Amino acid sequence: AGKLSESDAKVLRLIINGDLRCGATATLFNKVWKDLIPKFELMACQTLNEKTATKFKFPAYAQTKYDAARCSIFVDGDEVKYYTRNGKTYQIENEYVRLRFIEAGRRYGKPAVFDGELYQRKADGTPENRLVSNGIATKFIKGTASPDHHENIGIAVWDVIPLADFNAGKCPIKYSKRFQDLVDAIGNGTIIH
Repeated sequence: AGKLSESDAKVLRLIINGDLRCGATATLFNKVWKDLIPKFELMACQTLNEKTATKFKFPAYAQTKYDAARCSIFVDGDEVKYYTRNGKTYQIENEYVRLRFIEAGRRYGKPAVFDGELYQRKADGTPENRLVSNGIATKFIKGTASPDHHENIGIAVWDVIPLADFNAGKCPIKYSKRFQDLVDAIGNGTIIH
């Protein structure tokens, strides 16, 4: 009792991994059955150029962008989960980083979503180039990253919002307040900053 056939187990693994490998996507299923599969949506950054500069309201905030892999970190008590911009899970095994986010969540005072980007650090601590960082980020998704990859991650964090607001799809807190909350929660660090 409680055992699946090999073919049913294969389908269950595909469902858990979020990819049925049948040529259909969540978008197609949601067209047929409205909102069957929840959407995981994050705001995107824009490059500063002559066209986008006219849309900025000043004073404005500017953040360093490493052009690495987007990473949203969900912290709820002692539970920390890392997600891609599409909602896939990064399988990151770095106890120092996990504990730092647990502490940041405690400082924040409620379940939170920290938003930023995941990159690989060189031996001197500086970020690897985009191709290296994003290639290794893909290994975190597939679960094939080496222990060195797990050890050498860096996460640049730009924002924090309450988990409840993320789930609602809207955060009423102004960025100036969110940014100060982020600084208070994260502090100063070299691996998480």
